[in-house]
Amino acid sequence: MKIKTQLEPSGNPLTGILTFYQNNLPPLGSGKYTLSVGQKVSSTSDKIKVTKYENLNRFAVLGPRFSLDPVDVLSIYPPADANGTYENVIPHICFGRGTLPWERSAGSPSAQQTMPDTAPWLALLSIAESEQAHLEIKQVKLIDLLASEYKTPEGVKGALPDHVLFPKFPGPEHNTLEYGQSWEDPCLILDISLDLFNAIAPAYADIPWLAHVREIKPTNKQSALYLQKLKKVSTETTPPRVSTVISNRLPEPGANTLACLVSLENWAAFLPGESGEQSPSIPEKVEKVRLVLLYRWQFYAVKQDQTFTGYLLNLNNEEGENPTLLLQLPVNKGVSDEDQAINHAFNMGYVPVNHHTRQGDQTVSWYRGPLLPFRLDGKIKIPVPGPDSVTAYNPDTGMFDVSYAAAWTLGRLLALQNNHFAENLYNWKRENILEAISNFEAETIKRTLLEIVKEEPALKLDTMENLELINLSIKQILAEFIRKTQIHEL
Repeated sequence: MKIKTQLEPSGNPLTGILTFYQNNLPPLGSGKYTLSVGQKVSSTSDKIKVTKYENLNRFAVLGPRFSLDPVDVLSIYPPADANGTYENVIPHICFGRGTLPWERSAGSPSAQQTMPDTAPWLALLSIAESEQAHLEIKQVKLIDLLASEYKTPEGVKGALPDHVLFPKFPGPEHNTLEYGQSWEDPCLILDISLDLFNAIAPAYADIPWLAHVREIKPTNKQSALYLQKLKKVSTETTPPRVSTVISNRLPEPGANTLACLVSLENWAAFLPGESGEQSPSIPEKVEKVRLVLLYRWQFYAVKQDQTFTGYLLNLNNEEGENPTLLLQLPVNKGVSDEDQAINHAFNMGYVPVNHHTRQGDQTVSWYRGPLLPFRLDGKIKIPVPGPDSVTAYNPDTGMFDVSYAAAWTLGRLLALQNNHFAENLYNWKRENILEAISNFEAETIKRTLLEIVKEEPALKLDTMENLELINLSIKQILAEFIRKTQIHEL
């Protein structure tokens, strides 16, 4: 893994290397621009009057602002509505366009950003289930983002409540929208209490660390679906570059977490401090803040009272009621030969399982996992042609040991789960079958020709030998035909 601070031509990274860039600043940020071209005509004498020619061209760079196209979202993690061990996973969202998080800025509403540590305008908030009572998600119009002390150019008064904070719009009257936008446009917002906002929102100094660009080198070990996604964000000359925004909080274990991608455009003055203290720029009358909500999903982080390592270590706990407890079935206290044989198997980590044979019979066989209470010295020969070749049989007990057969089957299923591996395996088998059929047909032709000329089969025949055999067989066939039809030369 390599880390770079600026997005520069990096050539082709080595296979398996993931290159990180601090950002990917667009040539022009979202906003209005004027392109001025001028020319001055003059002469060395005063006969020609100095003339100036100038041409102005105005254009706008339009990036997402109050809504986000779902197509721009490449992937999210943890997955939506998932249930798993995510308590130590930082939620994050990836975009197919590498410049998206820096097309605007938290420091200014619409200005070209050129500094390497430019603060992106996107932030991912992780809101725990216990905190969701202090927020409200609803759809409003852009007029509901304009403070009531301002009016639109058409004279319509802003509808933002006085106790709710939203940054001022640009322009002399703080009522300027960008090209193509209307005050009647719908917008999804997140109204959140001021205390919760100060507790979960990132500080302005932390925002540059919560977004980066990943340059990925595709390999054949990745799934076909993931490779298809990477193909959409790359070209023949540039590798896949994915912009990523991560949250500043870990999920709460044992509860639902709501991940909200919000816009922090022009929010720099109102973000909390690095210790979570409230910004002094927030007026005293403010009780809530209104954030533009661009994307959201939720997931559940399972609470784990014990880790897998802890479970294994507790198995060999020398204290308590069972000081010799191991990962095995409880031993029978019987003293018969049958009980002793079963206890011996249990002590070796075996368990009896139902076994359905290929012939449709049902029996009981021994199985054990890879975690054993003793050192295993036996070995098997690799590669294994199939599960039956590693199925052991004990003639004393009349039972099979299917441990290695189950491991082989599990490995095969895991391999076939990879679409790239399964496709290559199918093509390899198909090529082998076609090659075997072709060799069989060639060998059949050779043997048939040799039988016609009444010669012994040869081990190897090249192309010229085949042609000579064909010519010789044709001559013999024609000679037999002439003899039977009694055709003579004139």
